Amino acid sequence: MRYVLLCLLLIAPLSFARDPKPKPNPVTVVSRYSVVFPDSTSSKHKVLSLDNGSTRMDYCTQRVDFDDIEYLTTYTAFVDSGSAAAYSKIKPAVFLNGARDSMRGKDGVISLDEEIVVDEVPGRNLTIEAGKNVVRAKLFYKDQTLYQVMVAGPKDKVNGSEATKFLNSFTLKQ
Repeated sequence: MRYVLLCLLLIAPLSFARDPKPKPNPVTVVSRYSVVFPDSTSSKHKVLSLDNGSTRMDYCTQRVDFDDIEYLTTYTAFVDSGSAAAYSKIKPAVFLNGARDSMRGKDGVISLDEEIVVDEVPGRNLTIEAGKNVVRAKLFYKDQTLYQVMVAGPKDKVNGSEATKFLNSFTLKQ
């Protein structure tokens, strides 16, 4: 009986100390950027071939749905030297405008579109409304790479502090 009691006393703290569901580490650090998600993310990475394979792009996305909001980051980079050299001659505004227009789609209304510069990197701060949903996004273009950090969902949620915290946590690596 003493042996059983001793075992229970030794094991009990271990069973209470364990969290049944481990808490996620929402800080995401990619070699290119860092951002703080509100929960664990799923990610996809692929290399896209365009122009019959003459242009290759590295595409990575991370996302999580949390509290009725979709939190999302993406980057698209030109990975072969020929494409990178050709695209380096195009002004960043061309890529930023193209990304903005693509995000807007045919039914979206741009309610905020302001140019921003963070650590000498040109970007855009956007709000796009489409029906009951809103997308808030920051876009950046650096070294032939387009970065997007976005939140999408109902207007009251997307304009909340958690979404703003996420958008403001995005930083580019040097």
